[in-house]
Amino acid sequence: MRHTTTALLAATLLTLASCSNGSEPDEKPTTTATATPSLSKEEARAACINAWRDWFDNTPADYNPDTDPLPTLPPCDGLPGQAEMGAEALRQRNAENRERHDACTDDPAACTESPAP
Repeated sequence: MRHTTTALLAATLLTLASCSNGSEPDEKPTTTATATPSLSKEEARAACINAWRDWFDNTPADYNPDTDPLPTLPPCDGLPGQAEMGAEALRQRNAENRERHDACTDDPAACTESPAP
């Protein structure tokens, strides 16, 4: 059994070696380098918060957080503390909505949204 396994392994290696010894010149793979902008920690955090804000502002009306998956936000990929950044985005959105609501309450004639935020 050991001799059969060794013979099969040797035959496989020889076959692979003969495939690579063809008459064609070796083609070296070309690599294309694209410059990826490097963001600072603060810029990456701001980009993730903005992605969450955009998602909160455009969440489908039928989204159910209990059954539907969380969104995939590329600016947040690999960043630690994504839940905190999502919470920060929600706090910012709530504060802006509260300011708009207070403005409508203070001066109903100036409120152009219906229903009021």
